[in-house]
Parts: sequence; C-alpha cells; structure tokens
Amino acid sequence: KVGGLLLFVSDFNWQKQVTPKELWLNETEVVDFLSQDFELLEEINLPFVNRENERVIRQVTKHCSLWRRL
Repeated sequence: KVGGLLLFVSDFNWQKQVTPKELWLNETEVVDFLSQDFELLEEINLPFVNRENERVIRQVTKHCSLWRRL
C-alpha cells in the first residue's frame, strides 16, 4: 500500500544453521533493496538486551530503519 510504513530491525548477526551464508545480507544490501520501493525516513541504533537464561545476559545493538512505501 502506497504510504504504508515498514520498520526494519536487525543486528545482522546471521547463523549458518538457520540461513546459508550465501543468503546473508549486510546493511548496504538491505538499504539498496528497500530503496527500490521505499523512502528511508529515519535510522537509529538501539541497544537490545536478551536474557538467555538466569545467568546469561547478552547485549547487542540493533539497527532500526523506518521506511515509507512509494
């Protein structure tokens, strides 16, 4: 839908057991792909904390981008 919003969030941390390496995308590839049909409105990096169990906490930075459909 024209004018619709898309929020894309990723830490670009791929796992071979889930996604074959030849299908991994980097930030530039995602921007190039989305720019064909969307306008980039805003980009930010946000800290994300994931509690894996009661003794393991992992912090990463998620790249967030907000897009509007052309």
